[in-house]
Amino acid sequence: MFQPLYMGKPKSKQKQHKQGLTPKQARFIREYLIDLNATQAAIRAGYSKKTARQSGAEHLSKPVIQNAIKAEMDRMLEKADLKGWMVIKELQKLAFSNIGDFVKWTTKSITVKSMTQIPKELLGAISEISDTPNGIKIKLHSKESSLKMLGEYLKLFSDKFEGEKVESKTVFVAPDMADEEAWVKLTSKS
Repeated sequence: MFQPLYMGKPKSKQKQHKQGLTPKQARFIREYLIDLNATQAAIRAGYSKKTARQSGAEHLSKPVIQNAIKAEMDRMLEKADLKGWMVIKELQKLAFSNIGDFVKWTTKSITVKSMTQIPKELLGAISEISDTPNGIKIKLHSKESSLKMLGEYLKLFSDKFEGEKVESKTVFVAPDMADEEAWVKLTSKS
C-alpha cells in the first residue's frame, strides 16, 4: 500500500513533510505517480481546474518535488523488483519479433503453431489472438514503436552528427544470381 509522504511536525500554518512538502504537494506527487499527468494530478490533489496546468508545471519544476518523485519512483521500482534491463529486454522482444515464430506457412496454407512450439519468452510479443470466420488471427505488437524506443534509448537517431566524418563509398546492387552474364560484367570491371 502507498505510504503517506507527509509525516512530520508542522513548521508553519500548513503541515510540512520532512522533505519540505505540504500535504497538498505530497498528494500531488502521489497523484502524479498514477499516470504521470501533472494537470490531472493537480486537479485530483485539490488545485483549481483553471490553474491546474500551471500548478502542475510549477510543481514539476521544484527540485524538492522532483527529488520526492524520483525517490518514490525508485522505491516503487525496487518494490516491484523491476530493473531497466528488463524493460530493454521486453522492448527487444517486441522489436525483433518474427511472425515465423508463431505460424508455419507454405504456398498453399498458413497454420498457427501449437503453444508448445512457441518459445514462452516470445509470447509477450503477441498483441492479439482471435478466432475469426476465416481462421485464427495473430497480431504482434508494433515493431515500429518498439524499434523507435530502443533507437532513442541507444541514441541512434540524432539530429546532430556526433561521430567522425566518413568517406562516401560506392554501393553496387548485385545482379540477379541467375544472370551469369551480369555477374561476369560486374566482376571483370574490378
